[in-house]
Amino acid sequence: MKKTVIAFALAAALTFFASPAKAAIFVSNYVGNTISQIASDGTVSTFSSSGLLKAPYGMAFNTTGDLFVANSGNHNILKFTSNGTASVLVVDQPSLFNGPSGLVFDASGNMFVSNFGNSNVLKITPNGAVSVFASGPFITLNQSIAIEPNGNLFVASSYQNPETIAKITPAGTLSSFASGGDLNAPDGLAFDASGNLFVSNYNTDKIVKILPNGTQSVFASGAPLNGPGNLAFDANGDLFVANSDSTTISKISPGGAITTFASSPLLNGPSGLVIQAVSVPEPSTFAMAALLSLACGGYSLLRRRKKRA
Repeated sequence: MKKTVIAFALAAALTFFASPAKAAIFVSNYVGNTISQIASDGTVSTFSSSGLLKAPYGMAFNTTGDLFVANSGNHNILKFTSNGTASVLVVDQPSLFNGPSGLVFDASGNMFVSNFGNSNVLKITPNGAVSVFASGPFITLNQSIAIEPNGNLFVASSYQNPETIAKITPAGTLSSFASGGDLNAPDGLAFDASGNLFVSNYNTDKIVKILPNGTQSVFASGAPLNGPGNLAFDANGDLFVANSDSTTISKISPGGAITTFASSPLLNGPSGLVIQAVSVPEPSTFAMAALLSLACGGYSLLRRRKKRA
């Protein structure tokens, strides 16, 4: 019995060290009016088919793990708990929403919404107060929105002439960050760990990379990209792309190699995409518990340390 428990403790410790942190990908299906969940092995399942969903697009998680969805067809924002329970986000001025297409949170918990139909960006405070944060030049029928760590917002204006990526400072100052060039119906936006902005071009099936100084280059293009929409990076630096005109999610390596990560009939007009990291215990904590078990004769039970709230 003693040898068996010791072996189990060692195996548990070694298994932990060999298992990397995993993440779940959530995809909004604009045509199918559902939210799909994709496991790390590419398996697709339905997270929600709530009747509240209508032409869902951009999504974002808050710090407590709730999923928020820009519900463009019903001109509102939906909130999903971790078990899939849906509700309409209660705000003080719901009439301001007109085809919301993208959303993002800042470090203070404020939500910023790219409001396609009104060509503006809304700000929603944690207590539900809604206001127009930015509007004017460089924002025209805007779609996705992204945020830098310093709080600058970037908005894709697919119908601006020329097509433009707008930049909005935390104070609300609006300017053009990039326009023309390789941009053609820019849709999804995502920053890599180095601060480079990646943009999906819906019309040309290209992913454009924009350096912090505004220099553009084509990062990836061609099949299997097909009407690329929202983008998201995982912890390994791989870029995931929702292919709006197919039933697939593409994965692009840091070197630009494109593969199909997931394919399923459940992906019906995949447009929005967000990645939620799955937390795991600290390696040192778990390993030390296993070693302590051995030192005590192998009979102690291993327990994961509770995370601080």
